[in-house]
Amino acid sequence: MQNRYPLLVVLSVFIVALTVWVGVRALRVSGLPFAVERSGAHTLRVEALRGIPLPEGLHAGTVIDVRAQDLAARNALLASLAESETGAGLTIDLMVDRAGHRAAVPFTTRRLAAVPELRLAYYLAVLWAALLGLTALVTLWRGRDWGAWGIALWAAAFQGGVGLTAAPLSGPGLLTAAVCAPVLFLLARVGFYLMAETIAAPALTAPTRRLLRWCFAVFLLLGFAFEVGFPLLFVVHGVILPQGIATVWAVPYLLAAAALLFGYRRADAALRQRLRWMFWSALVFTVGIQFSNVPLLGYPASIVVKIATYAVGIAGLLYAVLRHRLVDMTVVVNRALVYSATLTVVIAIFTLLESFVEEIALPHNASLIFELGVPLVVGFSLDAVRKRIEHASEWLFFRRKFKAEAALRSYAHHCAYIEHPDHLVEQTPPELATQTGARSAALYWQSGEGYDRIAAHGDHAYPQRIDTDDRAAVALRAERRDVDLEDLGSTLGSDGLMLPMIVRGELLGAMVVANRPGEHYPADERELLRHVVHEVGAALHALHARENARLIAELAAGRLSPDAASERAQALAQPA
Repeated sequence: MQNRYPLLVVLSVFIVALTVWVGVRALRVSGLPFAVERSGAHTLRVEALRGIPLPEGLHAGTVIDVRAQDLAARNALLASLAESETGAGLTIDLMVDRAGHRAAVPFTTRRLAAVPELRLAYYLAVLWAALLGLTALVTLWRGRDWGAWGIALWAAAFQGGVGLTAAPLSGPGLLTAAVCAPVLFLLARVGFYLMAETIAAPALTAPTRRLLRWCFAVFLLLGFAFEVGFPLLFVVHGVILPQGIATVWAVPYLLAAAALLFGYRRADAALRQRLRWMFWSALVFTVGIQFSNVPLLGYPASIVVKIATYAVGIAGLLYAVLRHRLVDMTVVVNRALVYSATLTVVIAIFTLLESFVEEIALPHNASLIFELGVPLVVGFSLDAVRKRIEHASEWLFFRRKFKAEAALRSYAHHCAYIEHPDHLVEQTPPELATQTGARSAALYWQSGEGYDRIAAHGDHAYPQRIDTDDRAAVALRAERRDVDLEDLGSTLGSDGLMLPMIVRGELLGAMVVANRPGEHYPADERELLRHVVHEVGAALHALHARENARLIAELAAGRLSPDAASERAQALAQPA
């Protein structure tokens, strides 16, 4: 991991910068002061935008022949069709037919915040850009399998493609961005499908996997050819391909969702919950992709639907990654993470409100005291918002976790008052497995040249005995703390955590707890498990010490025969 730190840092800085760039550009979107729709193989039709007057010389329904436009006008029209960015303040001459002859109609590109529907959409765009950047960072740093790295590739590449289309370019630069962005969007689709197949792999048959891969490759290439060919044909030859063809560019996402759906039919209960979350998130996100490529509701309604579904789909995916362990992660949702996210949300809300107040609510001649007072009032009011968000976070993320922690602490306290060692031994593995959500757990006790399994719970077939020089036992004695079974080569397997029972400096036994599906135990849970296992070991040691004292007392009083004493001594050699 340390060898990858420099690369991870560089990628993280790039992702953060890219996320900030996309968020800033979302609030400063500029473009044509009107919308255009395809009306023929070479013609576009002008549509008015609510809140923005049409340039003089244009009216709703005016037909534009793309072949009659110069390069600057074609690039600007392409940006409108592709929902890309153009720099504000650019003056462009649009050639239109008037009374049988062609005339130039000048117009100037401008910011589009005046369109009421788009203002809300652009605020939502800031939200999904932040969620996408967070998804990329979390999976990049803490992912442990191909599924996590697929999500990281998807999030980073998609953010990069959006950032490229959001650049305020004009002329050849705009065409270059329109050709290069599909390459990043192609990588995003590859990452998304890799993630979906990795998650659903345990429940996919080999023929189904091969069929999905072939279909994915075919539609990926077809969609990429359309995305690259559309701007080239438009700018170079004035040809407008039917946008309905762009549906092929959404099919790779649908195939990823199909992989999750096929896997769902054959998955067990634990995997089904993950696949269900991922399927619906992928489906909602794909709806946004479809509206981005094929504006079924026209402009700007399609943009609003696109951005809203992006936000919902990405939020659902990020929630599933953190909460339902979609992929193998070493990070958990703890208070620090949630409260940091809460602070970020509050700051973002404050920034947006302050920007809104400055641009719309405050008069230009307002006094300095008034201008300073409004942000202060907004800031104080957001304190209540912060408290509500934190309360909701506690209920959403931590309720079940804190109940489990309380139950384990209670068991650690009560185990010292259990009177019979066999009861304590029988209760401990199921208690730990239940409260941690592990599939199985086992208790081992030192006996001669090894460790005997004296209790177990769950479906994992732990060996009845492990040798004293088993790799896990050696690591336990060497480290004197909990060890991960991963990469140890132990007969216990590679999935789980082994915790020592050390009492008064002596290693008496060990507890093995399997990992939750797709998750390794974080530091706070490992510390709690160490505490519980130590208390159980101390309780067993105390019970044995009491029984030994009773045996010695009875021997001293002469109340035991040699055979009875030998039988009692052999029974005490085992904790249960």
